[in-house]
Amino acid sequence: MGWLLLGMPWSKHTCARCGTVFSGTVIRTVLISISTGFLGYLLIGTIKGKISLFFVPPMLAVTLAFLFLNLPKQIKKVGEEVQSDHT
Repeated sequence: MGWLLLGMPWSKHTCARCGTVFSGTVIRTVLISISTGFLGYLLIGTIKGKISLFFVPPMLAVTLAFLFLNLPKQIKKVGEEVQSDHT
């Protein structure tokens, strides 16, 4: 879960248990960019008093969902790490 939050949408992550390599997709990058940009727009509008605070929590929930949840077509399997036994 930490990788979903801290990793860039296009970065790769290797599962510590099975060695599978995962990567974000272009769809993930676009969705996170749009939702974060819109959230920022709402926050700035709220601070300036032009937009109601009522709209911020739902957009925050959407942005957090894109960041934390493995939604369809946002993460793909790109391979498996080669493990060798050198003794």
